[in-house]
Amino acid sequence: MTGAALWVWVACAGPASDDSAGTDTIAPEDTDIEVVDDTGADTDTAADTDTEEPDTGPDDDAAYAALYDPLEIQRIDLEISEDNLAALREDAGTYVEAAFVHDGYRLPSVGVKLKGGASTFEDIDGKPSFRLKLDEFDSGLDYGGVDRINLHNMKADPAQAREVVAAGLWNAAGLAAPLANYAEVYVNGVLYGLYANVEEVDDAFVERRWTNPDGDLWEAADGADLTPAGVANYELGSGEGDEDALDAARREIQTGEGDFYTVANSVLDMTQFLDFWAWQVLLANEDGYPYELDDHFLYANPDDDGAFVFVPWGLDETFDSGFEWDDYTGTVAVHCGYDADCTSRFEARVSLALTAYEAMTPSVAAQSAFTLSTDAVQADTRRGATVAEVTTARTALITAINARPNAVRTQLGL
Repeated sequence: MTGAALWVWVACAGPASDDSAGTDTIAPEDTDIEVVDDTGADTDTAADTDTEEPDTGPDDDAAYAALYDPLEIQRIDLEISEDNLAALREDAGTYVEAAFVHDGYRLPSVGVKLKGGASTFEDIDGKPSFRLKLDEFDSGLDYGGVDRINLHNMKADPAQAREVVAAGLWNAAGLAAPLANYAEVYVNGVLYGLYANVEEVDDAFVERRWTNPDGDLWEAADGADLTPAGVANYELGSGEGDEDALDAARREIQTGEGDFYTVANSVLDMTQFLDFWAWQVLLANEDGYPYELDDHFLYANPDDDGAFVFVPWGLDETFDSGFEWDDYTGTVAVHCGYDADCTSRFEARVSLALTAYEAMTPSVAAQSAFTLSTDAVQADTRRGATVAEVTTARTALITAINARPNAVRTQLGL
C-alpha cells in the first residue's frame, strides 16, 4: 500500500460499520475461518467457530492490505488459554502461545506478550498494549508477509488518534514510515477496546519500502545517536549488522573535514534527513529524533552506497502543545544548526513540507479519523479517558493541527 493510498482513509473515511462498536462480551462472528497453520494446539478458550485448513494461506498482498486497511476498523481476535493468561499476569514481557484471528483467517499458534513504557503499560486485566510475534512457536509463519504486529492501547493519547493521523501524514508525504490504522481487539471473545494497529519496522517493512532490502536496519534505544557514546545504543533490527559502517558514519558526522552538509551527505541521505526533521517539526513531535534520542530507525540503503536514512517511530505524542523546534539535541541537527548552508537547506525543506501539509488539509483528515472511530471509542469501556475527555482532546487536537503552519513560520522566521 502506498502512502497516497493510505491517505485516502483519512480524507474519505466514513462512519464505522455497525459491528465495529460491539459490546464487551461479543464473541467472534460465526463465519468460516480458514486455518493458516495447523501445527499449534487450540487454546481451551478458543471461540467456537467452523474452521477449515486451506491448501495455502492468504495471499500476502491481500492480507497485508486488509490488515492495514485504512477505511475500516479492523477486528483482531486473540484466543489465550487461562494458563497463558495467568503467565502474562506473572511475566507480561515473555511470549505465550495464543491464536490470532483476522479477516476470516486463524493462526492457531502465535506468540503474544504485553508491551509499553512506564506511562502506557497496563496489565492483561486492564487495556494492555500487545505485541504479536507470529513465528515465535512456528518458525517461518507470517500473515501478509508480516511476522510482528503491534497493537497500541493509545493510553498516552486522550484523543485516541495521534498515531493513526500522524502515520497517515508521514506516508502521504512520501517518506518511509510505518502504516497505522484502527483495530478493535477481542481476547477470548471479550472486547478489550480500540487500538492503534501500527506496522512493525523490520525486514518486511524494508522489503516493501526499498528496491534493495539487503541493507542494515538499526533500531534506536535510549540515547542512540551518531556520537561516540550514542552509536552503541543502536540495535540491529535486520541485515548483517555492519557496525563498522555505522561507526564510520559517526566519525564523519563528528570529525569530517569540510562544510557539514557535504560531509554528512557522504554517509547520510541528507535531503531525506532534512525532510524527516521538517516533518518532526510540522507534527510537533518532541518525542522523536532529533529531540529525544530514541524512537527512530536508521536504514543503510545499498542503492545509495549505504547512506543512512531515518524512519520515525512512536508517534503517539505528536502535536505537542509545548513543542519548540530548536530544542533539538540530536548531533546531526546540532551540527546542521552551526552550518549556514545546512541551515538554509533545512529551511527550504521546511517550506516545501509546509506547502504539502496545508495541501493535505490534515484537520479534515483528523476529523475523518474521529468519525470513523466514534462508535468504537464509546464501546471501549477499558479506555483511560472518559468520552467527554476524548471529545475535548479531539477538539484540542484539531486546533493544534490547524495552528502548526503559522507556528512553524513564526518560530523559523519563514
